Amino acid sequence: MKILLTGSDGQLGKEFSKIKLINYKTNKKDFDITNYYQMKEFIEKNKITHILNTAAYTDVENAEIKKQYTLEVNNPENLIEICKEYNIKLIHFSTDYVFNGKKINYTEKDETNPINYYGYSKLLGEKNIQRKLKNYLILRTSWLYGEKENNFIKKIIKNTENNEIIKGTIDEISSPTNVKDLLIPTLKLLEKDSVGIYHISGDGICSRYLWIKYILKYLQRNNKLERVYQKDFKLIAKRPIISVLSNEKIKNELNIKINHWKYSTFEYINFLKTNS
Repeated sequence: MKILLTGSDGQLGKEFSKIKLINYKTNKKDFDITNYYQMKEFIEKNKITHILNTAAYTDVENAEIKKQYTLEVNNPENLIEICKEYNIKLIHFSTDYVFNGKKINYTEKDETNPINYYGYSKLLGEKNIQRKLKNYLILRTSWLYGEKENNFIKKIIKNTENNEIIKGTIDEISSPTNVKDLLIPTLKLLEKDSVGIYHISGDGICSRYLWIKYILKYLQRNNKLERVYQKDFKLIAKRPIISVLSNEKIKNELNIKINHWKYSTFEYINFLKTNS
């Protein structure tokens, strides 16, 4: 098995880069998933058997504006063609935003119906993979945070520094997920040579408001926290009201436990305190 990681400088990629099993850790400069001929040269030279694709455009707001670029990255047609041509297994990460937010605990069999362009672009990528490849993994997750600066917890921490009033939406409900919690399930699926769609997110559910409340508690900050709605932020992109993913399929198949979002948030805050 020779595994190539794309997007190694992104939030997902940074964490997966730490795995010794990864043979090649690439970014857009040396393995651009939109550049067929660059990828072809790399694949032929290094005899890649698996591609772990963490490259994505995840700016939900700007995806409504930069539609062409969003589609090129999130529906990686050239990458899919390369995998088909060289019989490479593709492990591709997707999102809870492929759903419209009208039910709770979405399973892998539930109907998709995205309400923003980011979700639409990711769904097109999923469908393209399923249509053209036989050997693939599509891993949907939600509300990711990790080492990179631009994540929700770090934004909240920054907002607390000047004793600002913090606003948290009560009509966005999902499951916060530490990138680290994706590593073991993904590796186990690879080990089993599993194929298909799987959901992996933090166990339990919360609103953005409740997540912020929990963060403030463990930061021991006394900022005023206000309950608000999505409409109060005047956002371009709609977000699903409820986008909770069910972990039952992956837990049953792999016989694993997935960390509760509270535990992982607590661990992450401790990590930040230790490394500040």
